[in-house]
Formats: sequence, C-alpha cells, structure tokens
Amino acid sequence: MREYLLTPEQAAAMDAHGTKDAAVLVALHGDPLTAVFTERRADLSRHAGEISFPGGRQDEPDEDLRLTALREAE
Repeated sequence: MREYLLTPEQAAAMDAHGTKDAAVLVALHGDPLTAVFTERRADLSRHAGEISFPGGRQDEPDEDLRLTALREAE
C-alpha cells in the first residue's frame, strides 16, 4: 500500500485549490481493507449530514498537517 501513497513532503508540495489548509485521516483496517468514515452533524451550517473522512482545518499556520488530521479524528 505504501507505494501508492505520497510522502508528507510530496503532499505538502502539492498546489491544491482553496484558501484554508486542512487534512484528513484515511484509516484503513482489516482484511479485506475497510475505510473509516464519519457522518457530519446535522446542525452544521456547511456540509451538514455528509459522509466524510475524519479531518478538518489547520488551527495554527505552523501546525503540521499530520497533527491536524490526528486532532480532528480524535
């Protein structure tokens, strides 16, 4: 699986659309592999009730995006 993933440095060098840096955690487990998703709360003003990977916006400009993904998944 590792051969298909970007390194953190490769991911950070990508030019992605949007004005806010964010990160998601793609949790895979089991055999066969199963992905973990979350359902967003129904009372949110944006993307309410959507199914998504756990993740969110970077809090501090110098926060490592890997830590952002872990914090948001918690």
